[in-house]
Amino acid sequence: MGALLYIANNTQPDISASVSILAQKVTNPMKRDWIEVQRVFRYLKNTIDLKLQIKSSPDQSTDHLIAYVDADWGSNLIDRKSNSGYCVFLNGNLMTWSSTKKIKEKKQKCVSLSSTEAEYVALTELTTELEWYTRLLSEIGVNVTPIIFEDNQSCIKLTKNDQLKKRTKHIDTKYHYIRDLVNKNKINIKYLPSEDMIADILTKPLDKIKLRKFRKGLGLI
Repeated sequence: MGALLYIANNTQPDISASVSILAQKVTNPMKRDWIEVQRVFRYLKNTIDLKLQIKSSPDQSTDHLIAYVDADWGSNLIDRKSNSGYCVFLNGNLMTWSSTKKIKEKKQKCVSLSSTEAEYVALTELTTELEWYTRLLSEIGVNVTPIIFEDNQSCIKLTKNDQLKKRTKHIDTKYHYIRDLVNKNKINIKYLPSEDMIADILTKPLDKIKLRKFRKGLGLI
């Protein structure tokens, strides 16, 4: 698992979801867990030529910071906590993705009562990291307004609604920090259909067709 974590964190984000799930089983592994580990190694053997592509921006006069975020609602069958997944691109190049180094942080700290809540928490987790990147870029003279793609329209509406609805009052106030950024136009959140949500590959294992599509979207060529 140590070897797989290193690869998932540094070169192949496409195995992040599988490694994250398996890493939670190391204290009491079963035979089926070892079988899944072997499947991951076989996948790596068959994709040994994949590399993260770094390319120049087609428009050198404009810098773009784009992020994709997703959540797998109630994916943990034991505590029913959701997994967050996000990836951030600078000028079309993958700059960072939700890390498997901190498994507890990848898994949300609260139990969400709906997919909208799970997406809202994941969105807030992403924006706190984007805030750091925008400040870093501004220090080297690059000023950008991050564009975030989200596949849950109810979640997007929640970020723009100043009045807390009864069903969202129980959400920790720290997660409403995202509304302040939206109101100040520091981030721009846009809707993206689930079938095009690249971050989906970081939250759960996918079928072969989706895996190949989103893998290419991450820049693994």
